[in-house]
Amino acid sequence: MMTAKRVLALSVVLALGLIVHGLLSALPARTQRASAPPDSGLVVVVYDGDTVKVRFADGGERKVRLIGIDSPEMDDQREDVRFMALMAKRFAFLNLYRRNVHLAYDWELEDKYRRLLAYLTTDDGAFFNEHILKEGFAFAYRKFPFRKDLMERFKAAETEARRTGKGLWRKESPLEVPASVARAYLGQLVSVRMTCTGFEERRSFAVLHSLEGGFEALVPKKFTAAFPGLEGLTGKTVVVTGLVEEFDGTLQILLYLPRQLKLSGSLGRLTENAASAIKPPKVKNEVPT
Repeated sequence: MMTAKRVLALSVVLALGLIVHGLLSALPARTQRASAPPDSGLVVVVYDGDTVKVRFADGGERKVRLIGIDSPEMDDQREDVRFMALMAKRFAFLNLYRRNVHLAYDWELEDKYRRLLAYLTTDDGAFFNEHILKEGFAFAYRKFPFRKDLMERFKAAETEARRTGKGLWRKESPLEVPASVARAYLGQLVSVRMTCTGFEERRSFAVLHSLEGGFEALVPKKFTAAFPGLEGLTGKTVVVTGLVEEFDGTLQILLYLPRQLKLSGSLGRLTENAASAIKPPKVKNEVPT
């Protein structure tokens, strides 16, 4: 038969257990590392140069913020910065969209926005967090700590991109090349010279076709208002600036800003000292997108 003291002690233990359980349940998910999320999945959305959405084998989807990098902001008031932000997004899209990726995690699984924090590696072994830095489309973001060896690698990658003037660090106008050799610059930021043979309205894009064949300039429908007179470019030679991509065997550059499309001979310096205008943004939130 239990004594009054034993009953009291057992009650205290049970009460403490309930209190601890309640406290643990109230903690943010990022502090509860009971089990790691899946280590592989398919990229189904690219939001910008440093944030994507991944679908896992069980059908679940999570927004993923890449550790240690930060790309320019697309809502920045400076046009040069917006342009490079769009190029960073296109670079991430070209390298990650609809591709299987492997996710590795650090000491913190999530940020306060419930986004997974991860390093992404594609099936071909490319370490994307570092790759985008090497190509100059992101900054090494060291405001919040992560693996020291990777912090050093990421900073070295950014330093080398700065030194060689890659991506957003390029100070002069992009290299201008004819559409006939655009394939040699797949995945790179260049200016492509093309002769328009026609204009076409598709479901999601307005399209300029090139005489050289196998190359197109596409304007997403939501941006066509910024490009009046596209129909009148047939027969003219223009220069389009952006990231060279490939879709269904056709090379293309997507156009968002009027500065990306010029009549040949009036190109000038499309990105006049763009790098000097782009600086790592001030931290407003814990992990900005």
